[in-house]
Amino acid sequence: MRVFSAIFVISLVLSALGCGSSGSEQGNVSTELPAGVTQPPPPDPNKIAGNNPRDPQNRKPRPINPPGPPPEPMPPRPGAENSEVSAMMNEDGSITEFRIFKDHPLIEKAEATWMDPREKSLKVFLKSGKVLEAKTDKIPYLHEAPSELILSIVGAKGTK
Repeated sequence: MRVFSAIFVISLVLSALGCGSSGSEQGNVSTELPAGVTQPPPPDPNKIAGNNPRDPQNRKPRPINPPGPPPEPMPPRPGAENSEVSAMMNEDGSITEFRIFKDHPLIEKAEATWMDPREKSLKVFLKSGKVLEAKTDKIPYLHEAPSELILSIVGAKGTK
């Protein structure tokens, strides 16, 4: 057992001596800086990186009126009661729905601008040239609303 222990201790000592080497045998990296040069401080782990867009200092202001042509409505598509419906997003981000009635006796077209998800500002153009306006929460989408409901909301008298 003593022989085994002695061999084990000798092998440990030799391996320790073999791993240690002088600076001339292997390329040591010097941590010394030339005179007059200082090392930068270590980075702060709590600081936001300099190019992080979430940092308020790096946020770029968005243009209020972006360059380019003004927004245009989507191409019209067929709607209920022989009408055409379309929609567009306004510069302020609100949505305006359009509905043009082809053969309604009173309504020429209607526009609904979303003020919030439920309330809309409704504008109805009559064939007589009169324009009626009202705010409502009774119409989820203009393209689904019956013409009778549209007329009753703006207070127009008369039916088909």
